Amino acid sequence: MNMLHKTDLGLLALLSNEYENYIAAEADAAKVGRYYNVEDESGQIKYVGIHPAHTQAQQHLKSYIALCNEFGFSPASRSKISMPISEKIVSRAAGLLKKAV
Repeated sequence: MNMLHKTDLGLLALLSNEYENYIAAEADAAKVGRYYNVEDESGQIKYVGIHPAHTQAQQHLKSYIALCNEFGFSPASRSKISMPISEKIVSRAAGLLKKAV
């Protein structure tokens, strides 16, 4: 399809890196938990906080999705990009038709 150019390789590498970071952050969040309890001086739970590992995973996922949209990897973003039109004649009939017009 000739949709990617050499200049896109850096962005594609960044997309791959964000996915790797997301997977690693998800593994960390699964180990330590997504939330933690904040206690007062008497040991009573004051509130439940969001663990930084969960926040980090969500940030990597958001960046990954944004980069995927740049490349048209979702149905909605794919509908916004146009495919290059090939001048290659597909069949003999199409060639004759093109000559007639």
